[in-house]
This record gives sequence, C-alpha cells and structure tokens, in this order.
Amino acid sequence: MGAGTIMWVVFACFLAVLIVITLWSRRESNSMQGYYVAGKQLPWWVVAFSTNATGESGWLLLGLTGMAYLVGVHALWVVAGEVIGIALSWMVVARRLKRATDEYGSITVPDYLESRFNDHRHVLRLISIAIILLMVGAYAAAQMVAAGKAFGTFLNMDYRWGVGLGALVTVVYTATGGFKAVAYTDVLQGVLMLLALVLIPIAALNHLGGWSEVSVQLAAMDASLLDPMGPHGWTVAGIVAVASFLAIGLPFTSQMMTKSPASGAAAGETST
Repeated sequence: MGAGTIMWVVFACFLAVLIVITLWSRRESNSMQGYYVAGKQLPWWVVAFSTNATGESGWLLLGLTGMAYLVGVHALWVVAGEVIGIALSWMVVARRLKRATDEYGSITVPDYLESRFNDHRHVLRLISIAIILLMVGAYAAAQMVAAGKAFGTFLNMDYRWGVGLGALVTVVYTATGGFKAVAYTDVLQGVLMLLALVLIPIAALNHLGGWSEVSVQLAAMDASLLDPMGPHGWTVAGIVAVASFLAIGLPFTSQMMTKSPASGAAAGETST
C-alpha cells in the first residue's frame, strides 16, 4: 500500500469519526440554546480543547512553524505571548463572562451586550455583529487556505478542491450537530494536533542527530536563528519586535468572549 493510499484511508477514518460525532450531537441541537451553546452543559475540558484547537489550528501548524523556519528561536516569543493571552482569557475573562451571560440569559456576545446596556435600538448588536463577521470571516478564510494546502500536500489534491472539501465538511457537521458537534470535533482535532506537535519534532531531531547537531548546522547557516532577540539583537528594533510577538496573545481574550457564553463549565464551573 502506497503512502498516498494510506493518507486517503486515514482521512476516510477521520471523516467516519466526524460523522459519528455529528449524529450523536444532533439529538441536542433541536432548540436554539441546544444548537448555539450546547445547552451550556459542555464539560470544562471540552471547552478548553475547543477553544485552543480553534485558536491554534492552521496558523499554528502551518503559519507559526513556517515563521520559525524563517526567523528561528525568535519565533518562541509568539508562543510566550499566546500562552500569556490564553491564561489571561481563562483566569480573567471566562468565569466572569459566563456568569454575566447566565444572568441575562444570553446565548451570544451581541445578546449579552444588548441586554447589559439596555440597547433597545440594537446599535451595540449591529456593531458587534459587524466586528464578528469581519474578524471571524477573515480567520475562517485563512483556515480554508490552510485546508487547501494541507489536502494538496497530503492527498495530492488540487488546491481549489481542497478548499471546497474543507469548507463542505465544516459546514455539514456545524449545520447538523450545532456547537456540540463543533466542540467535540475540536477535541478530536486538538488531540491529533497535540500528538503531531510533540511527536514530529522528536522524530525530526532524532533523524538529524539531536539538538546539538541541529544547533551547529543552524549557527553555520545564520547565527541569528539561535538568538532569542533575532537579527536585531538588543536594539530598539529588536525590543519592538519581541513586544509585537508577545502582543499576539491579546486577541485571545476576545476569542474567549465568543466561546464563554457557550460553555457550561468554563473555568471549571458547571451551569444548571
């Protein structure tokens, strides 16, 4: 069995698991609250996996790894910023927003803003919807690009067909199973991503002779690849670059706002 055939078999098995998750989740997606927020009864660990698998999908596996290939260990500042942003999201935003949305019976962030500020003219709702559509639309488009490139690389599929297939699969399980299907699908994909991010570097380092050999080769190519401050060093430009990389974690607090109303156990708290 060739490598291409194995990839298709693995992909078919993955789709089969998605179908099972979607059909299982469909039972609870008949109501508005069941479809959009899974009845606010998701376990905290599912919400955690869903939030991080959503935030660390295509941009992490393709974008950040590509950036690390170009700039070296300097890219680790992005990882540090992301960890800080995610930690702040869970510790500062998640629990408070969960309680606030429960208080007003809100399903979405626009619902909460409208109720919290008595916006009878729907101004805040329209503004927040516009922001969500703009930002999430751009992010979703980036994920479709990542899907097209991934399918093209691993399944030898035309890029346009890969984008279409990725969009089709996503729309089907989202429309059929609602947020519960999305969350548990994220758990599956999050586990696969975690395994890949841990095992592939280990296999690569072992193949190349260990980190010592890799660092020697990198230093011979470009010493700045091993400098945490990058090619600019401890200059104003270098410090600004590091601060910019760290700041990438700030948007995760807003991403949490789109997830928390849907979580029944965000930050370890179960709703009733």
